[in-house]
Amino acid sequence: MHRAHEQNRLAHAYLISGPPGSGKQQLAADLASLVNGTPVVDVFSAKAREIFVARPESKSRRIVIEQIRDLEHALQMRATNARRKVAIISDADRLQPQAANAFLKTLEEPPKDSLLLLLSALPEALPETILSRCITIPLARDGQLQASDEEKKLVKLLQQVSHEQKWTIQFAYRLAQEFQRLLRSVREEVKRETDEALKQEQIRYKDATDGAWLEDREQYYKARAESLYLQRRAELVETLFACGLTFCAPVMVCRNVACLVQEKKPLRWQADSAQPKS
Repeated sequence: MHRAHEQNRLAHAYLISGPPGSGKQQLAADLASLVNGTPVVDVFSAKAREIFVARPESKSRRIVIEQIRDLEHALQMRATNARRKVAIISDADRLQPQAANAFLKTLEEPPKDSLLLLLSALPEALPETILSRCITIPLARDGQLQASDEEKKLVKLLQQVSHEQKWTIQFAYRLAQEFQRLLRSVREEVKRETDEALKQEQIRYKDATDGAWLEDREQYYKARAESLYLQRRAELVETLFACGLTFCAPVMVCRNVACLVQEKKPLRWQADSAQPKS
């Protein structure tokens, strides 16, 4: 990013995605400081100059259109001392539809000398029209140590079966069953984490929000749990292929295991070939 800035090649809009604790706000502060000159520690404070932040503030915990209009008006002002103006949308997936549509116009015609940063833990909830106009910077999830533990368990499983002399579709099913047990533990862990996050929000905002907000947040965390699970499952499938080949497991076995755990129809097995039948 520093090199892109030095070469004047920074894009006008970035979507920084990742779960809580992944460093979205820190990266946004670093980028804002880079182009604006404000010290990193002051980016999200009242000391920041020509840095404008919009975050959920209404009783519904949504970003409303009035906030976006105020932000757009501020961005139209002329920058001083060669600073770039920076707009930061925290929890961008909380944009009301009207606010999202209003901000879309800013993305399509960004003000001169401006940088737009959207932060979201659930980018899938953003309209495709916004996603397509931003460069996405995905950050690693919090709890990387736990992910490593999951990968270690999978590697150990593949090591245990690496001495198998005859690889068959039945063996792929047995391997898939072990893999599914690992995935069930991942799903349970994700559910525990999202349930706890929802509980903390209920405690924090129960007296400051309306009833509709609670129902909305329940749906948000339900979608978030599924999104996190699918992400972690995809990473484990990647590990399956990488380590499976290391331990000389036929590609066909890995493909069938991946199909089974992702609830897809298994490929036809060909005993003397590593490729599926056409």
